[in-house]
Amino acid sequence: LDALQAGTSSTSLVSKESSRYRRLLGMCLEASGDYDGASAVYDRLLKDNPSNGYASKRKYCILAAQPGKETEAMQALNDYLSKHSGDIAAWNKMAEACLATSDFQGAAYCYEEVILGCPLDSSIHAKLGEVYCTAG
Repeated sequence: LDALQAGTSSTSLVSKESSRYRRLLGMCLEASGDYDGASAVYDRLLKDNPSNGYASKRKYCILAAQPGKETEAMQALNDYLSKHSGDIAAWNKMAEACLATSDFQGAAYCYEEVILGCPLDSSIHAKLGEVYCTAG
């Protein structure tokens, strides 16, 4: 991390303004527990390119990793899904988050989106059936 921030060793060949460099820096900051620093890196990436799916997803992961920030994490995931609606794994995560907050109608909608992406996965059909039965 120190070498990345200082721009020494082999990282001096890469521009500090490169999105790949900044993504790597953000991941290193996350790994060291500096969530605020990583979030600032991802915010800058999103400012440069608002449709950057990687930065949006990492911002969700940062919020999901912190206890007590479940609502903010759900909002970040919702923002991500509004721009990247084809991400099946994100819909599955959103369904789990909805179930954790007892939002059964929201979870049903999310599982329906997952089924559109992988219609042959019987476990998702079973989860959707359980949500329908629970919701009434």
